[in-house]
Amino acid sequence: ISRRPRRRRRTFSVVSFSAFLSPVVHEWCCKLRIRPRRSPSDECRRQEDLCRQQLRTGDALEDAVRRRYALLPYLYSVAASATLDRGSILRPLAADFPDDPEALRVSQEFLLGKNLLVAPVVGRLYADGEDFAAEKEWSVRLPKGADWYDEATGEKLAGGQTVLRRVTLKDVPRFVRAGSVMPVGPEVQWSGERPWDDLEIRVYPGADGGFALYEDDFTTYAYEKGEYSKIPFRWHDSTRELEIGAREGAYPAMLKTRTFRVGVPGGVQVTVAYDGTPRKLSL
Repeated sequence: ISRRPRRRRRTFSVVSFSAFLSPVVHEWCCKLRIRPRRSPSDECRRQEDLCRQQLRTGDALEDAVRRRYALLPYLYSVAASATLDRGSILRPLAADFPDDPEALRVSQEFLLGKNLLVAPVVGRLYADGEDFAAEKEWSVRLPKGADWYDEATGEKLAGGQTVLRRVTLKDVPRFVRAGSVMPVGPEVQWSGERPWDDLEIRVYPGADGGFALYEDDFTTYAYEKGEYSKIPFRWHDSTRELEIGAREGAYPAMLKTRTFRVGVPGGVQVTVAYDGTPRKLSL
């Protein structure tokens, strides 16, 4: 009776893979990727190393969740545009910047909607034993044809260049296109904890631009029957004026009045009351 040869037994842990929006998962999988069983002393040292990084990793994960909630008004509006206007949520750089040869070759960056460039850290940053708080360098291509703002620092950078961004475990480099109007949500523990009655509106000067803030009841499919609203924002760069247009549409639970806190990077915020009628302010 023929028998297949028995394979040598090995102990495996988690398979390594690349993180999509955050280096947190990637770093942990690099630490835990497939490897043979080690001696007890080596395994003990490895476990000690992992435990030392738990606090750093927990902070990084919490920071990523907070950033996601802050982006919800933008993400929800981008998703609505994909549904109602046949837009796209994720876009390659070449889709908006076909005249930049370098943009055609970039495979590790993408546009989230039309305003936000995301350059996730998809390579391993740290060797075994390194502190996850140590800063490393990560290169980011800024496409030619627009200026860009580092979302974390507010620094304005010219397009058509590759910049080195200092990152740690918790950083996901993001850059906002000049001319963008970005709504920012409140700090919450879950998406429905607070209404969007006091949103921050960040304007990034350098070009004309705009954005439409989409809202519905956030729960049902009533939007398919037209129960939703849009608030258009238009930035006029030459006059540095932000025009908030008349609200379009309605739904039963819609906020009738609200405030917007409007500002530019490094500038003073202006609070404006909005009741659905057009408003205009200078920044």
